[in-house]
Amino acid sequence: MANLTEAVQSVLTMRYTQNHLIPIRTKSQLKRQAWKVLYREVSEGVPTIKARWFSNQEEAEAFCKVKREEVRLAGDGSAYLSKELKLEAIAVSKLLEPTGKSITEAVQYFLKETDLLKRSSMTVKEVAQLFIKKLEATGQGYAYRHGFAGFLNRFCEDFGETKIALLKENQIERWLYSKRDERKQSPVTFNNNRNNVLIFLNFAVTKKYITENPAKDIEKIATRKRGQERPDRLLTPEDMRLIIANAPERLKTAIVLMGLCGIRLAEVTRLKWSNIMLRDNTISITEQISKTKSSRSVPLTDLVCKYLATVEEKDLRKYIYEPKNPEEVRSDDPEREDFNREQKLKQELRTYKLRLKGLVNWKANSPRVSAISYTLENIGNAFETANQMGNSPGIIGSNYKNLTNKRQAAKWFAIDPTDPKGAYVTSVKNQGKALSESPFPEGWVPQWTRSGDIKKLPRGITYNPESMEFGGKAKGWRWCPEEKDILPSLKLNFG
Repeated sequence: MANLTEAVQSVLTMRYTQNHLIPIRTKSQLKRQAWKVLYREVSEGVPTIKARWFSNQEEAEAFCKVKREEVRLAGDGSAYLSKELKLEAIAVSKLLEPTGKSITEAVQYFLKETDLLKRSSMTVKEVAQLFIKKLEATGQGYAYRHGFAGFLNRFCEDFGETKIALLKENQIERWLYSKRDERKQSPVTFNNNRNNVLIFLNFAVTKKYITENPAKDIEKIATRKRGQERPDRLLTPEDMRLIIANAPERLKTAIVLMGLCGIRLAEVTRLKWSNIMLRDNTISITEQISKTKSSRSVPLTDLVCKYLATVEEKDLRKYIYEPKNPEEVRSDDPEREDFNREQKLKQELRTYKLRLKGLVNWKANSPRVSAISYTLENIGNAFETANQMGNSPGIIGSNYKNLTNKRQAAKWFAIDPTDPKGAYVTSVKNQGKALSESPFPEGWVPQWTRSGDIKKLPRGITYNPESMEFGGKAKGWRWCPEEKDILPSLKLNFG
């Protein structure tokens, strides 16, 4: 049986002529074909133009009269529909009743969609590649391009081969929420991913790959309102003393600048020794270094200046932070080199932070958050604090106000990085050994036996399953079942 949509499309493409239902004299030598009449008729479910011949004009006129009357009586055009098509039209109308839409509206929607598919056969992956090229052409920073490319790679894992014109709002919304549940994302991360989808699909709209953005009505998740108290990310002065005291020398300067001066991690990785002005007790954050592309001067305390004087590099062109192998971050693109150095510092800090897990309240961006909070409490002026930290006064006042007190702020800025008195008291001989120097081979993970012992221990290391303490070269370390990690079994003494 012919499809109703096919019938409509056939009608739309049918050739119209002024000679329908009008007798036409022919040049045929056969008397029975002296006059011809063209008329429309449904044949096998398809409307077609047919011809019929008559021997004289009177007969042709009579036939035309009958056909014209049929058309008049069936003014809605139903005379051209077969019985099957009429039954299909009734069934389709019943299907559309709950939606409140007519057959005409349904067909128009179908024609619109199929026309769109003809105009755009681009897949999501192909459009994503064009979008990344557009970011490069418009001079977007390497870090932004790298982050967006990573997001689009994850998006294309599920939608890469899908035609972009077929993407629907419910598909995108389900994907965003599934990633949130899978990765345990915060509301801020969810909203950032939603914004990335909007930006990407808006690009597709401007290039006319799609007519409208299918993600435009996906709502954000409510986040912390301005002025509402943040989760506790503040380090105590005791925490900071412990972190600085046990940090390896390569990380120590970066940690001091982030924690006691409030400089952003990304800015620290772009700092060179030429930016340290010990005579003026300041650090110069230039436009090339600053995240906000605006220069500022950060004052240094006497104790920080004292520490920097002991570690100052004679070659002023060198960076404050250099990874173990500087060649790993080298690149012909300065922006990419900065990005690589930033990732290396993040990686080393993450490793060091794991060694302190459960001993200090070191959360994401805690050193800078603490520095801003203690500075605001110390000087009592949001505008001056904002100038030093590179924020707006509004953000300083709403996010960092009243998180600490004058006494704690005084203890924070009394930390001497050259002698923070944060060493651990243990019974082992190497009492002051840095926690980042783990006695376990890199990447080693304990494998357990049914009896609760560890099989295949590294050479020189023993384990007591009853106390969960390691011995030998790993004395002073323990297995923590709550954290599912190996942590120092050490006690603090800040006497």
